[in-house]
Amino acid sequence: MMSADSSLTKFIREQKSMLWRRLPFVALSVLMYFLYYIFGTVVLIQHERAIVDPNTALLAQSLSQRIAEAVSAHAGVRGIGSGIGFTGAMILGIQSFSYLYKAQTVDFYESRPEKRSVRFFNIIFNSFLIYAIPSLICAVLSFFIAAASGAAYMTLFGDIMLAWVLNSVMFLASYGMSAFASLLTGTVVTALFMNFFVFGLEMLVRMTVFGYRAAYYATFDSDNEIKLIAGLKSLPPYNLIKSYVEAKMFGGFDAAGEYIVKALPELMKGCGINLVIAVISFVLAFIAYKYRRAEDAGKAVVNPYISVFIKYCAGILFALDTGLLIYWIFGRQGSISLPAVILTMITTVIVTCLILEAIFALNVRSALKRVYDMPVILVISLIILFIFKMDVFGYDKWLPSASGVESAWLCNNSYDIGIDGGYYDETNYIGAREFAEKNMFITDIEDMLVIAEKGQAAKVENAVEYGIENEYAANGYWNATVGWRMKSGKTVTRNVAIPEDIDAAVMDRIVGSEEFIKGVYLLDDPDYIIDRVDEIAPGSELVLSTTSEHGNLTGDGRLLNGFLAAYTKDLSANYDFTMASYNVPVGLVSFYTDNTFVSGYTGYFQTSWPIYDSYKESIAYLEENGLWNGGSLEKSEVEKIVVTTYNYTGEMSVSDDPVTYTDRKDIEKIMDSSLPTTYYSAWGRYYQFEHDGNKDYSIEVYPAPDTVEDMEPGTYYYRQLLKDKELPEKPL
Repeated sequence: MMSADSSLTKFIREQKSMLWRRLPFVALSVLMYFLYYIFGTVVLIQHERAIVDPNTALLAQSLSQRIAEAVSAHAGVRGIGSGIGFTGAMILGIQSFSYLYKAQTVDFYESRPEKRSVRFFNIIFNSFLIYAIPSLICAVLSFFIAAASGAAYMTLFGDIMLAWVLNSVMFLASYGMSAFASLLTGTVVTALFMNFFVFGLEMLVRMTVFGYRAAYYATFDSDNEIKLIAGLKSLPPYNLIKSYVEAKMFGGFDAAGEYIVKALPELMKGCGINLVIAVISFVLAFIAYKYRRAEDAGKAVVNPYISVFIKYCAGILFALDTGLLIYWIFGRQGSISLPAVILTMITTVIVTCLILEAIFALNVRSALKRVYDMPVILVISLIILFIFKMDVFGYDKWLPSASGVESAWLCNNSYDIGIDGGYYDETNYIGAREFAEKNMFITDIEDMLVIAEKGQAAKVENAVEYGIENEYAANGYWNATVGWRMKSGKTVTRNVAIPEDIDAAVMDRIVGSEEFIKGVYLLDDPDYIIDRVDEIAPGSELVLSTTSEHGNLTGDGRLLNGFLAAYTKDLSANYDFTMASYNVPVGLVSFYTDNTFVSGYTGYFQTSWPIYDSYKESIAYLEENGLWNGGSLEKSEVEKIVVTTYNYTGEMSVSDDPVTYTDRKDIEKIMDSSLPTTYYSAWGRYYQFEHDGNKDYSIEVYPAPDTVEDMEPGTYYYRQLLKDKELPEKPL
């Protein structure tokens, strides 16, 4: 038996006493986790039962699998239970030491025969109990509820328990930060504001840096640098949110637990970061608690140095952010925006310093205290502004050392294969850029450095003339992204504008390489869909189709492998920068499903490949299988041409009345003076369509009825008038 005076007995007695005094918070924790885990699981199960058609078993998936997937997405690592824990951590962090905010309660607790270190530990442990017991019990019960409904998968149990462990570590990190923030203040209100400051400071710094890079660096790649905001190194709750997003990307529940295995490295990395943050936070909180004085009760901030730190951080960040806001409002016109930005920053610094000093002293009359901080904060803010504006550290001119690069990738930003579809990776659609990142590994670093250097210089030049945000304003360039995979493990990207007069030989070596082609054209991945065709919902079909100016033809999707074999040969023999930039596609081959579900996909699936005249192997294969009836229209196959002229004045355009040409000589002249643009070219030289006098022409070519398969009335195709070419006289 334990002695009534033993340390353990005292500890248990103290924990019971504290739980009783904090009963409202215990009840709130029980309620929130009951609603999230138990009630939420019941609702999801009932929903799955309601939507399952017993005759089809919902596309070959059993009810138990559906329930497991739903519960996994809700209560497992892909769920949002961490949000409840984070909110509870902030509430408990403020409440735990709220007795220090009143002199009477401070005197009462300080008079007890109890060491500060013991009381600190008791409070921390008690707060964790309030979170841990209800959340763990409800999480386990959610699994048993799912198991009782047929989803008794141990993988699901492991998923839920892993999520609870991750959420618990995140709770500790968040609670430690909240407790530390609360111990720096002397009132509940200022404790709340201090929590916002501690949790939001790093995020605000990241967002400010992101905003200034986007505003002042022409080659800034926002798609990659968004990691500044949501990176794993961000403080709670952001680091584990990033991990949960990564976990979601690996697909849904599977009994083998592959999705957990794939996500585990990211999840454990986030967990480790949170553990480090938790330890540091508790150490700092204990130091603040141990050396806190009784007379600090009722103060806004207990330490004057902390007040100065907050004042400088807030003043600088608010000045920079309001200046950035004005910069965007004025459209980045340097002569207009810079004076407005500086004036706004001056005003923001003055207002912020006045308000904070009044809050720190809890007296409006003290607002003018330490006015000498204002010019210092303003100077620091202006220095940071001009560091970005003048690109002091050479961000836009940076090029890696060839010896430090493992591989590179290059993505033409204006080009995605497909019309309504695109690329895909496992069960997710992805963009051209992401596909290139995952599949393009260029090792010709010297040529890539030539492209990047010229592209970055052109991007800066265009930004000066047209503004950073208007990347398509200048003709004669291809907007692209260059990515460098460094041997150090770091990935660096830059947006560039590749000039059309770039050395074609350099571009041919890159664009014509097997490495580049694999990162642009989807050649292998569709195979797994064909292999799993029996799993596709009843009534669905895989379709391989071709479209050209001679109409549309469709065939069996199983022909895809043969087509890709021929297409790969054509790419190897014909595809390079010169071919793609001086020719236009004459047709498009598409692979798609005719219904809305393909074994793991939700939504319509399609991906496409352009066909050029020089792709003889592909055209021959299509002809053998009845899927090719010609590319672009011949002059003799055109019935009429309708031309609309557009006159541009600034950002406005006014169109003339359409002119219809039916005379055979006029049709031939227009066909000789234009190029087809029905299908987009990856490296098309669209400067060849520029015209003097701010004019543009829309040319609609109407084929004769007997030249196109299944032609609907009014079918036409687009062409564009070449530079320095003229249209025939308007017909009378």
